[in-house]
Amino acid sequence: MSCTKATFLLVNLGLVFAALPTNIQSQTAEAKHEILWKKAPYLTHAFTNAGDEMEEGRKQLLHPLGTIGKVQLNIFSTSTYSGVFQPGALSSARLSWARFDYSYIMPGVGLKYFIDGQPSQNFHLMQDLEGFGPERNFFISHPTNCYPNPKSFAIRMVAKVFDAGVALLPGGVKDADRPEATNALGLYEQAAVTSNGKKVAKVVAPYRLELVPNAAVGKVFEGRDADDFRTVLGDIPVGTPIYDVMAQRETAESKAEFIGQIVTQSAFVASAYGDKKLYLQHASKRWQK
Repeated sequence: MSCTKATFLLVNLGLVFAALPTNIQSQTAEAKHEILWKKAPYLTHAFTNAGDEMEEGRKQLLHPLGTIGKVQLNIFSTSTYSGVFQPGALSSARLSWARFDYSYIMPGVGLKYFIDGQPSQNFHLMQDLEGFGPERNFFISHPTNCYPNPKSFAIRMVAKVFDAGVALLPGGVKDADRPEATNALGLYEQAAVTSNGKKVAKVVAPYRLELVPNAAVGKVFEGRDADDFRTVLGDIPVGTPIYDVMAQRETAESKAEFIGQIVTQSAFVASAYGDKKLYLQHASKRWQK
């Protein structure tokens, strides 16, 4: 592994692990990889902490800079899915880039759905880990909970570290309480509880969600190449449908259904709180038919 790739692994992807050695960039590629690998136990907390705020002493590993806003998940009454995939769920959305580098953007969407009397339900969605080069339009991507394995060797090493964190969770390799993979986070938990906190008797969860950007919303980025993406997102009017929500029941190859839209309920706002304290737990249960 080249020194350039190792630097990309540790820095350009924005992995802001706590207590990395101050001289890490002067070490060998093998040493850097081993240091990062030992951080795998740190990652298990992303699946086990059910709070809405980051635990003391922890930092955002990916997507360190973003913007948050109130949104409504307007699920159609014809939806056959359960839990928050029924009408009525209230949410906050965090739109962010995996690395704050205009030469290679990696958009990501985090959704936090609020549940009466219970912990929030959260979604982490990206199109892939490869990015879109210098394209500035945040809405170029179609975020999903199931995205392909990376092709780049350096990024595959990052994915392996995250997978190692999953492997430290309780249960066996195929246990229902452990995600299938970090790039295939299940939607079972979100389908198992209603927004008013009631447990669902018969859980019907989609295997895969895909957010398809509204055809008009991307126009907000036209002529704004020199502007911070967070400023541009802040100009989206309240009441704008920003994504169509597509769901696939059993596999990524099954027929996609248009089940609703994500509509803004406030302006998007960039803040230190959103970047350093707001926390979205990763789903720990794998999809179940």
